[in-house]
Amino acid sequence: FCYGIPEIGVDPGEIISINDGDYTLELSNTGNGYLEWGTDFVLLNRDNSLRSVRSINNNNTNRDEEVVWFSSTPTEGVVLPSSSEEIALTFRFGDLEIGDYSGDLIFTSNDEGNNNLAVNILLQVSLPIFTVEPHVLDFGTVDLETSNDLAFTIHNNGNADLVVTDISFDGGIFTSNFANEFAVGAQSTNDVTINFSPQAEGDFDGTVTVTTNDPRNETETVSLTAICRGHADIVVAPQEIESDNGGQYSVTVTNEGNIDLNYVTELELVQGVAGWITYEPVDGTITRGQSAEVGIDLTIVDMPAGEYEANLHFLSNDEENEDLAVNIVMHSVKSVMFLEPEVLEFGGVNIDH
Repeated sequence: FCYGIPEIGVDPGEIISINDGDYTLELSNTGNGYLEWGTDFVLLNRDNSLRSVRSINNNNTNRDEEVVWFSSTPTEGVVLPSSSEEIALTFRFGDLEIGDYSGDLIFTSNDEGNNNLAVNILLQVSLPIFTVEPHVLDFGTVDLETSNDLAFTIHNNGNADLVVTDISFDGGIFTSNFANEFAVGAQSTNDVTINFSPQAEGDFDGTVTVTTNDPRNETETVSLTAICRGHADIVVAPQEIESDNGGQYSVTVTNEGNIDLNYVTELELVQGVAGWITYEPVDGTITRGQSAEVGIDLTIVDMPAGEYEANLHFLSNDEENEDLAVNIVMHSVKSVMFLEPEVLEFGGVNIDH
């Protein structure tokens, strides 16, 4: 009998896939005999030391563990002399951690001169790993028509760029400094500033959603909460009035705050009997940036001479100045008229003199 001699060849001798990929190998027989072949996979540790042989052939009973990230098909066959066959290779990183995974795809055959031909297989899992912190931003209490900024941090703990494609809000009161998509490098961070600029009082809640190219964690959310309170700011001038024998005076009440000022007045008599002081109005509402006059009338009519003193209190919704007093003092001095001498004696006077 005359038997031909097979000669095995594989091209290329190395396949490198970054993340998922599909490739082909050409298995050739340049000899003149039938090439009988099969495949085994030798998985390497991270230090490139051999772990164990894992056969891609599911019929291999010596197979001790499935290689989830790599497969080839077909896994065995016969190639005619001077012919070739394509082997399909599939890389799927699945749930693997980032890093390199390698092994040798070994073609065993009846080519006695080369019965264990290895093709190096390398999978590079290159991914961004996206997280944010903190997951809650609390702006606390912010004054009406002012602004407050807080920031959260985008972390990329992976080994590839994290591309932030969108930052959106549920709750229109909040805004950010996001304009266009941007990249956060591997093992890097980037801060995103959130602005709260209220134009009305109230309690506000919202959510900011960050969208990225992380295939395992595309979006993260940050909860937003804030309270807006306006303030009234009362200014009273003058805060002291001193009068001799009474008269008419006025006090100007101004609201320098950003909400309506509501006030009522209370009169506190410090010295003297009642009845020497009257005023109006006794209460009122003053819009932001406006002023109002309170007229004060001091009288000594039917009042005994002496010192009179009172405090006119303005009680308002100005939380920092809820009770503002104007001190009023009146000095009552009554004149006493007398004649001296009481009798004028002209004596005798001639006519025409």
